[in-house]
Amino acid sequence: AREIQTVALQEAQASGSLFLQVISLSNLGAMETKLGNLKAGERFFSIAHSRIREVQRQDGEAATGKFSAAYTDIAAHFIQRGDYRKAGAYLGRINMEYAGPFPLELFLIAVTRCELHIELGQAQKARAVLESTRDLSLQGNFFEVERLLIEAQLREPSVELCAQLDQALEASARSETLYQECRVQITLARVLLQLGDFMKASVAARSARRVS
Repeated sequence: AREIQTVALQEAQASGSLFLQVISLSNLGAMETKLGNLKAGERFFSIAHSRIREVQRQDGEAATGKFSAAYTDIAAHFIQRGDYRKAGAYLGRINMEYAGPFPLELFLIAVTRCELHIELGQAQKARAVLESTRDLSLQGNFFEVERLLIEAQLREPSVELCAQLDQALEASARSETLYQECRVQITLARVLLQLGDFMKASVAARSARRVS
């Protein structure tokens, strides 16, 4: 996937399209972040941000409204780094009048907002944003698992939650979404540790390591 995006970036640069450059740079930054290559991810996002500023200079502030997905990816990156001030700043640049109209984009914005609220200890706000995603016309295991990953951070550890995470793990494995599967394994390991089941937690943690 990185190779495809790298080629897409080269083609966007050759065409001179700033919009396509931002999309490709943002995708590459998100990929590097998910792979744990945070410095590489930040480099791509830094260039993407500079391209967005070029668009702003050429076409005005309103033109940056179409980069909601890029702002979301950059915010998610800074959440991973623990820089919540920058994450909040990038999420704050998203103008919901221009965001979307695709439900997937709106869902990812909401999930990223939830992650930031959780990191800031704002559980009530996270729950409200998560609940709003149920109004989006999205179906499929991927979205249900993503919601569960947020819910797991807001709920008390329980045997029931572990059972739901086990089901989510099977769904992620079937759909071959490895990044999501790894996150489910990590979440399951954390909940099992909280329940005192150290043996199963160790198994889940080792599985997450293999997937990663």
